Amino acid sequence: AAGFSNTAGIVASIGLGVLSVFGAMVGVALVSRFSPRKIMLAGQFFLAFGHFTLAAGFQWMDDGTPRAVVLLVSIVVLVMGFQIGPGPLYFLYVNEIFPQRNRGIYIGCTTFLLCLVNLGMSLSFLSCFRTIGVPATFLAYALLFSVCGASFMALLPRSSGQSLEEVRL
Repeated sequence: AAGFSNTAGIVASIGLGVLSVFGAMVGVALVSRFSPRKIMLAGQFFLAFGHFTLAAGFQWMDDGTPRAVVLLVSIVVLVMGFQIGPGPLYFLYVNEIFPQRNRGIYIGCTTFLLCLVNLGMSLSFLSCFRTIGVPATFLAYALLFSVCGASFMALLPRSSGQSLEEVRL
C-alpha cells in the first residue's frame, strides 16, 4: 500500500477503516455545532486537497518512505474529508432541503444518481490510471471535487435555524 511492506500496508488499511468509522462519528457530532452546509463545504475542500496532494506525491516524489508517508497522509485527509462531510451528511442534507410532500421521490432520485456516479467513478478509475496516468487521474478527481465544492457553495441552501418546510432549493 503506497510503498509500504505488505504488513505495513495491512496495518495502514485497518487503520484507515478505524479512521473511517471515527470520522463518521465526528461528522455526525459536528452537525449539532455547525450547519450541514458548512460541514459539506469543508468536506469537499478536504476531498479536493487530498486528491491534489496525491497527484503531487505521485508526480514529483521519488519512491521511498517520504513518498509513502505523504500518500498515506493524503489518503487519511481524503477519508476524514469524506466521512466528516459528504459521507454521512448527504442523507441528512437531502432530508432537509426537499419539501415533505415530494421528499420520498426526490431522495430516491438523488440516491439513484449518487449510485450511478459512484459506479461511473469505480468503473473508470483503473482505465484512467492506464490512459492518463496516476497523477493526472488524481488531479482530475481533485478538479472534480473543486467544481463540486464550488457548486455546493453556490447551490446548497442554508438550512440552519429553519424548519424543513421553510428551506427552499
